[in-house]
Amino acid sequence: MDYLIYAFAGLTTAFIGALPPGAVNLAVVYITINKGGKDALPIIFMAALGEIILSFFALHFTMTVEEYIQRNIYVQYAIALLLIIAGLFLLFKPIPRNKAKAPKKSRGFLQGILLSVLNPPVLIFWLVAFAFLSANTHLMLHMGRLQLISLFFLGVFLGKILALWVYLQLSKRIAAKASNITSHLNKGISLTLVFIGLIQLAKLVF
Repeated sequence: MDYLIYAFAGLTTAFIGALPPGAVNLAVVYITINKGGKDALPIIFMAALGEIILSFFALHFTMTVEEYIQRNIYVQYAIALLLIIAGLFLLFKPIPRNKAKAPKKSRGFLQGILLSVLNPPVLIFWLVAFAFLSANTHLMLHMGRLQLISLFFLGVFLGKILALWVYLQLSKRIAAKASNITSHLNKGISLTLVFIGLIQLAKLVF
């Protein structure tokens, strides 16, 4: 019974954390709409692997990483500026008229794991999630319980895949109903990134 509880806890936590729109989710939506769901699968599976790496890192360095991000103002400024730059780049980037070629599988795999691992908001989510689970559950989340913690991370892997699969299915429906969705999606992504970056800067300045 403990095995199922740990696997379910990992699956549920990862699924909830992956539901809000983020870099990986938006990449899955974009690729599914423009190139099809099959081309988004490498990103989904590698993002799930990256989620294990990120959550594993968070489990071991919860207090250290959280304190470093909070205390190092330059890291917070850098994250905010990167969001704004990425948003402006997408906003003013011209949309090609011809249909883009499907990316190589190796590129999709690399993109998936990079988007997942190099993602400070997800790292912070796992820091908070582990703190919450430790304080409010009886789960023993440490490497001394190797079998149980392995099942937890298996649940994390499956939960991430499940959440991104939901995005993939919704993207298919959107692509079938709207032919000009790419332009709106690009603007939506870019404006969202700029907005988040400006909010972050405002918090740091004021």
